[in-house]
Amino acid sequence: MSPRSARNEPRRPADAINVLLIAFAIGLLVAYPVVVRQVLEQGYAPSTLVLALLTMPPVAINIALALRFLVTLRRGREPIISRFARIERGTLEPDLASYTRTLTLVWVLFFAVMALVSVALSVPSPHAAWQLWNGIGNWLCVALLLVGERVYRHARFPQYRHASLMRQLRVAMSHWRG
Repeated sequence: MSPRSARNEPRRPADAINVLLIAFAIGLLVAYPVVVRQVLEQGYAPSTLVLALLTMPPVAINIALALRFLVTLRRGREPIISRFARIERGTLEPDLASYTRTLTLVWVLFFAVMALVSVALSVPSPHAAWQLWNGIGNWLCVALLLVGERVYRHARFPQYRHASLMRQLRVAMSHWRG
């Protein structure tokens, strides 16, 4: 089936459920720093163990994402961004295959750095800088990498058609597990 005909297929109930689950997960990720802030502002002096549990989710999420991308870079595996690009394009030209492999590595390093920044800002405790980073900074960095990469790709590969950002995100979300 070509990418064009896949776009014209009616949505399946599983697609709607995936969209709802992703929206719910994003809601939790956005709400998380706000909840931590409320806990800390209540005057509650959490123990070191509680602080570790409060600060662990952003670190764990970024490490999990880094590992998810990293395992696809093993010899004999298709890098995750290459797979998304192939699904969207139908075929992947050799120069784009090389580029998407490198881009997968860039995302691995990006997620690792995001985790390290979160850890560094949580020591000795998660206050304003940590909350700002995990509530806004991390998301801004993701958006900057997405948009920056898109601008670079259009300039680097003007000879190819490029899907819209929304189309790219839909492909990635619908084929994340595969």
